[in-house]
Amino acid sequence: MSKIFIRLLSCLLITSCTFDYDIKDTGYLFTPKIVVNGLISESDQNILYFTQSVPKMSDRLKPIDNARLILHESNQLLLDSTFIKLDTLKLDFPFRTGREYRIELHAQDHKVHSSAVVPFPHKLKVDTVSRMSENNFYQRDFWKVTVDLQTVSPGNSLWIKGDIYNGDGTIDRRYTLEYKGVVPFADKINQEIVMGLEGGLYYNGFIRIGKQYLSDIKKPFEFGMNNIYYGKHIKLQFLTVPESYDRYLINCYEFEKMYLQDLDPPSMFNSSVPIFSNIEGGLGLFSGVQSYSINLENPYYSDDSDDI
Repeated sequence: MSKIFIRLLSCLLITSCTFDYDIKDTGYLFTPKIVVNGLISESDQNILYFTQSVPKMSDRLKPIDNARLILHESNQLLLDSTFIKLDTLKLDFPFRTGREYRIELHAQDHKVHSSAVVPFPHKLKVDTVSRMSENNFYQRDFWKVTVDLQTVSPGNSLWIKGDIYNGDGTIDRRYTLEYKGVVPFADKINQEIVMGLEGGLYYNGFIRIGKQYLSDIKKPFEFGMNNIYYGKHIKLQFLTVPESYDRYLINCYEFEKMYLQDLDPPSMFNSSVPIFSNIEGGLGLFSGVQSYSINLENPYYSDDSDDI
C-alpha cells in the first residue's frame, strides 16, 4: 500500500520551507524567506509555525530572530508581541467561525502577511456499521460508512481522511487507509484499482469532493474502509476546507506522488510541482478549517499487534 497520504500533511512544515538555489563560480546565492504555517479553527489547539526557508540541500530549519507578530480579528487587535526567537506559537484563544483573521510578521527588514476565515462547517450525519471480512490480499474490511450531507458550506470543499492510532496514542505511520467504492463526484487524483479483485476500486489515503460538486449530492453516499492488522482505533475526520487549504493539499499530494513513492524513478527525471502559498512576501500557508471526527475501534486489536 502507498504511504502517500502519511507524508502529505508533513508538507506543511517541510515542503514550503524549501527554496531553489543558483550555483555560481563563487558558490551559490541564496536569500532566505520567512515561512509561516498554521491552520486555525474553533479548537483550543491552534499552533502557528515560523521558520526561514533553506536551500534544497539543507534540512536544518532556523527560527525567526527578533520578530514582531501582529494578529487581528476583523478590526480588533488580538496580539502584538516581539520575540527574540520565534518558531512555534500556541495561541490560547479560540478562533471564531465566519471571522476574518489577519496576521503580520515583521523581521529581517521584511514584512509578510496573510488573512484567513474560519469557514462555516458542512453539516452531515455519519453512520457506521462494522464489516469484518478478509480477502486474499490479507486486508480486512472493518467498516461501512454512510454519509448524509445535510447542509453545504458554500465555497468550501469536503475532505475525508483517517489516521490509525496505536495503543499508546501515537499515529501508526506504516500504512494509509483505503476507502472502497465509488463516491459521487469524488476527485480521481488518488483513485486507484487493484486489478483482478472484485470491487477493487478505492481512494488511496483520502476522499476529496470539490466545492463545485457538493450541492449536486442529493442522497447519502457510502464507502468501505480497509485497515490492516495494526492500530487500536481510527480517527476519521470530515474536513470543511476553504480554497487556499484545498489547493495546498492537492499540491502536496501531487508532490508526494511524484517524488516520494518508494518505486518512483529518480526525481531528476520529473518536472517540479509548485506548492501553493498564500503568505504575501514569504512562503507557507495560513488558513481556516473545520473538522468533525469520529473514532472507530479495531475489533482485532491486541496489545501485541502494535509490535507486528
